[in-house]
Amino acid sequence: MSASVSIIIPVYNVEKYLRKCLDSVINQSIKSKEIIVVNDGSTDSSLSIINEYKAKYPDITIVDKKNGGLASARNAGLKVARGEYIGFVDSDDYIHIDMYENLYNKAKKNNSDIVMCGHLRVFNDHEESFVYDYNESKVYNSEEITKEFLKHAISLSSCDKLFKRELFEKHDFFFPEGKLNEDIQVVFGLIFNSDRICFDNKPYYHYYQRGGSITKKIRINSVLDMISAIENIRMQLEEKGQYAYYKDYYKSFYYSYIGTSNMMFYEYLYGHGLTEEAKSCKELLGSHNNSIKLIEVFKNKIIDKKNRVKILLLKLKLLKPIVIIKLKVKNKSINN
Repeated sequence: MSASVSIIIPVYNVEKYLRKCLDSVINQSIKSKEIIVVNDGSTDSSLSIINEYKAKYPDITIVDKKNGGLASARNAGLKVARGEYIGFVDSDDYIHIDMYENLYNKAKKNNSDIVMCGHLRVFNDHEESFVYDYNESKVYNSEEITKEFLKHAISLSSCDKLFKRELFEKHDFFFPEGKLNEDIQVVFGLIFNSDRICFDNKPYYHYYQRGGSITKKIRINSVLDMISAIENIRMQLEEKGQYAYYKDYYKSFYYSYIGTSNMMFYEYLYGHGLTEEAKSCKELLGSHNNSIKLIEVFKNKIIDKKNRVKILLLKLKLLKPIVIIKLKVKNKSINN
């Protein structure tokens, strides 16, 4: 009999955090669970720690592979997962003891394709909570949550969600390998192709904010892959003939992340200068920036004030100096 939930944990050089992560998953209150730990070519003691836990808990499934990145590791876990539902936990994070029992029970009660929960961002000296305010008794449809996603009201992460496994199989969804920001287009696609979506607003998932994590490093690939993910979402809408219907919502999403991509690019330039790899990125961003029409931005009622201002500053060529000044102030405070 297959497990209720398959929990996929990609691991790469996280010896300092791995035990806390594994303990939080092993101690989940849900009884019927499949734990899949994917060692993605770690060069520290992570694999030894995984084997140590396997000796104590034989039901753990280990996938040991060459390094291919987070998306590759998640896909390797998906290929062997047999649970009715799928959950993802990054190996430097940890989860509340009742997370998967509560999400699974809600999924079964409502025949949900996806159940979403809130999360905590855990810093060394404080925590920041992201909690939804949706009706926990309601079953939402794809149209409602697609709009919420494009309005930035939904977390982009795959980790604070529980997905029906057949969603991945039916629509042949895998994470795009070799790319950063791998969650964005996959989470959108899963939402866009779901029928029934529910919420448990409590913050069960704990994201540990460490300086050396993938999400904290600005690389040119981060910018390029974010633009690629934005374009992929438009492609998904167009393939279903739905772009015109969602256009204002998509444009809100697009402008927000084009603005963010420019800010990331300016941060990269501040630290590295205009490297060879940055030149093509500058050209790509330039083509997107030049296509932005301010009248369209201000006519779109979905775009919030913060993003209107961001795009206005971008078009007035004021966004870059503001980003640089903030970085200089930040560095000065750190050095002092």
